[in-house]
Amino acid sequence: MLKSYKDLIGYQKGYNLSLQIYKVTKELSSLSLSRDLGLLDSERYLKIYELHEEVSKILNGLIKSLLQKK
Repeated sequence: MLKSYKDLIGYQKGYNLSLQIYKVTKELSSLSLSRDLGLLDSERYLKIYELHEEVSKILNGLIKSLLQKK
């Protein structure tokens, strides 16, 4: 049973994505632009992009589920 929103996989993945993007932007670079400018290596870009895709799917599933309950 969930005790907190922090127990939700969507929250955990979203938080991790935000953390990774913050680390990139802290270094004065944005995701695709950073890669294209050579400020972000391809491996790090791919890890963040894959996490972005996973979080997007989780959130879209949650939205669809909530809309069906209406």
